[in-house]
Amino acid sequence: MVLSWLPLGLHTAHLVTDLFDTLVLTGLMFTRHARGRRFVDCAENAIYWNFVVFAWLPIYALLYWAPREL
Repeated sequence: MVLSWLPLGLHTAHLVTDLFDTLVLTGLMFTRHARGRRFVDCAENAIYWNFVVFAWLPIYALLYWAPREL
């Protein structure tokens, strides 16, 4: 039971931390501090969101498909 909930908890932690990072980065982009220095941060944030979204696929399979197949 723990092995199925641990990945879900880690994925939720990724979502919360990346949401906070995105909100801070959004706030910085609307200030005068965004002159070209933050574009790399935006690109890295987008790559990290892709990681978080694609990491959900094996977690979904583990939580929803594996119990039915086992």
